[in-house]
Amino acid sequence: MRKNRRQANQHPQANKIGIFLAKGEHGPVASATLTGNLVNISRRGAKLSLPQILDNRTHLAYTAMESKELILHLVLHHSIDQTITIPTRPAWFNRNLSEHLAPFQLGVEFIQPLHTKQLAFFI
Repeated sequence: MRKNRRQANQHPQANKIGIFLAKGEHGPVASATLTGNLVNISRRGAKLSLPQILDNRTHLAYTAMESKELILHLVLHHSIDQTITIPTRPAWFNRNLSEHLAPFQLGVEFIQPLHTKQLAFFI
């Protein structure tokens, strides 16, 4: 039996998200923004479901895992006019062959844990 290693409570979600690579936390964008869904979120990270993970020939998750320079940014859409962009590091990546889910599942760890007010924005 696998031990649950989560460090914070997870909150189920169904919000639309975007992910993109950038050089550092505030540097220039290095990829297109790929869209997907937020599955759940906690103070320390999130689980994402994505229909694609490649931008041209760049695998966004593996590129961010292997690079010290490139950061994966998560764009969370709360409403049409409210978004938050959070710098993250990929923690894990899985391909899911289930028909009812997007084929790619990605766990990200926030570089800085969310404050209570930021988390309340989504729950």
